[in-house]
Amino acid sequence: MTNPNRHHRGEGRLGRRERLVRRSLGLVKKRAILIVGEGRETEPNYFRGLYGEEAVRDRFHAVIKRGIGFCASAAVNLAIGEKAKSDYDQVYCVVDVEDVARRDDLSKAVTLARKHSITLILSNPCFEVWLLSHFERTSRSFVDAAAAAEAVSRHWQAKFGNPYSKGDKQIYQRLKNLTDHAIGNARNVREVDHGNGLIVDCNSSTDVYKLVCLLLGR
Repeated sequence: MTNPNRHHRGEGRLGRRERLVRRSLGLVKKRAILIVGEGRETEPNYFRGLYGEEAVRDRFHAVIKRGIGFCASAAVNLAIGEKAKSDYDQVYCVVDVEDVARRDDLSKAVTLARKHSITLILSNPCFEVWLLSHFERTSRSFVDAAAAAEAVSRHWQAKFGNPYSKGDKQIYQRLKNLTDHAIGNARNVREVDHGNGLIVDCNSSTDVYKLVCLLLGR
């Protein structure tokens, strides 16, 4: 039996025939998108929380998948496989630049994404840079993802009374009131501090705000 709440949780696949019928009847005009996060917890938890916003659900059918962690090309390959199974208007992969040791894998991910018309949403060095932008505007360099997570955790402890956890299922809900602040900070870092340079050369910075703006219609 089909679970009626399946799409609300951002899981599963969208039925092409069902969407076409509903569109032909004028019942909905929503874009079907797939979001694949490189990580197993943080990215999917964040975007599932964001998809709970009425402003997002009213405009999109979103399917959100988690990756295996620490492998950008694996996330893109997962997206390629999911894209082949359903009729998506757009597919996004949220992945990390990380460090020099992962550049070959990132280059492979970029090539695969371009070939299959998948949009990469990159963070340098990691997704936590987006979380950090909710608390401060900074373009300072982080030696690795752990250092960025530590910076987030200091703010997290001060605001929420506990350390930051990648597995926090309420990550979006805790930060939602700071979303506009984060968008402004992240955009300014990319466009002003880094002059819209290649993100692989811009530690720290993130393009997650672009996807968030798209989903929220901002």
